[in-house]
Amino acid sequence: MTDHRSGPFEELLELAAEVDGPEFLVRVDHAAVPPEEQLRALLNEKGLMISPEQAASWKLPTTAAGFRERLHELPSADIRPTLMSIMTENLVYRSLSGPTTPERADPLVRQLVQKIGPDGKWWSNYYASGERKGAWDPVSPYTFDRAAIGVGNDVTVTLLAIDDD
Repeated sequence: MTDHRSGPFEELLELAAEVDGPEFLVRVDHAAVPPEEQLRALLNEKGLMISPEQAASWKLPTTAAGFRERLHELPSADIRPTLMSIMTENLVYRSLSGPTTPERADPLVRQLVQKIGPDGKWWSNYYASGERKGAWDPVSPYTFDRAAIGVGNDVTVTLLAIDDD
């Protein structure tokens, strides 16, 4: 069940509605949903799933298993930087001209992490640190995409930033 009424989730949904175009998408479910299913549901809901034939030529996933292969569990140190990058960066120009400002995003990210809880888990297709820092595994037909899915306290939240150059 999708619920649009509580705290940071409501603010996220409002922010997604404010963005002119499909560049920032959000889905909130008040149930623990596997991250790959949540991401696939968001893309399908927004009309961004492509045919298996086209996906094969573009090397994009269309199945839950395919999406799972593109996601990695975020280390706790990468959760906030990943969420901030999704909410504040222009993916094409790697600049702070994304869906919102750092000043607006920071308290929202803190609330999101708190709502998912310390025992919650976060996944992403983006690498905020390590050997692949700055790299991502594509999950959409857009040139650039960055996803994060948090599951905890019977809530699943998905954020997806997309852009083309």
